[in-house]
Amino acid sequence: MNTMKAIIKQKNGVCLKDIPTPTPGPSDVLVKVAVVGYCRTDGYVAQNKIKSKKLPLVLGHEFSGTIEAFGKKVKNFKKGDRVAIMPIIKDSHGHYSGPMLGVEHDGAFAEYVITPAASVHTIPVSMSFQEAAYLEPVTASLAVLKAPIKKDQRGLILGNNRIAILTQRILTIHGFRKTKRVSLDALQGVRTNFYDYAIETLITTDVLIELIRVVKPGGLIILKSRQYMPVELSIASLVRKDIRLFGTYYGSFEESIRLLARKKLKVDDIFGRTASLYEALDILKGPLDAFEEKKMFFDPSLCAE
Repeated sequence: MNTMKAIIKQKNGVCLKDIPTPTPGPSDVLVKVAVVGYCRTDGYVAQNKIKSKKLPLVLGHEFSGTIEAFGKKVKNFKKGDRVAIMPIIKDSHGHYSGPMLGVEHDGAFAEYVITPAASVHTIPVSMSFQEAAYLEPVTASLAVLKAPIKKDQRGLILGNNRIAILTQRILTIHGFRKTKRVSLDALQGVRTNFYDYAIETLITTDVLIELIRVVKPGGLIILKSRQYMPVELSIASLVRKDIRLFGTYYGSFEESIRLLARKKLKVDDIFGRTASLYEALDILKGPLDAFEEKKMFFDPSLCAE
């Protein structure tokens, strides 16, 4: 366990190489990665569209695994525990404003990863490692419940991607039966001033213009995606209709675990295959919108000699 294979972001691109296996600090946990999911954010970092101050950097942030070792201050875990990790650190106010694994700190496209013990959550044996690695996107979709929306209101979710599907399922579970999912291609055919609220899953200037059009005066536009490119905003068009913008980031990771552990939320039908880090390396170098239909996972152990 002296070295491990990992996908590294360097100044001149990404590569798969052997690096020293990290050692946990006093309040850290060393996790043996079982599976790690591919997220568009990983591609953004790999292709330098999202800048990282840390280079070289191990990529990847959606993962699960088993505890291999831990620091002397860690008391509530033991070796072999099955765990999922929330990849963003909470601040003192409980908000996820801290650094993110795979962006500001080394992540999980590797055989092992170091993470603060506070970010580690045990998972039941009934939950697969793929489900556990998908808890971060579930937690992101749960954030829409923070928005000031009501179950009797008419809502629109824009997109046919996984996060749009996931968000619709979560709203349905929580009693929002009047929310419709519309593809980007069909958005121009939606009635003007028809919806009480609209949820975007990949915002652009053109999409924002259309959402302002379809939301009722006094309505709400919920911002769900993390668009790294600037979006032009017409203040006048918002003001004329008294439209509010509401940004959402994350809900409760613990609630995500409960939803999947109790089989209340179905996700396995949007899962794709599991491959090695060799294929992950090629995907990170490719088109950023690849593998949006099914969630792609990688098993670092498939690269082990």
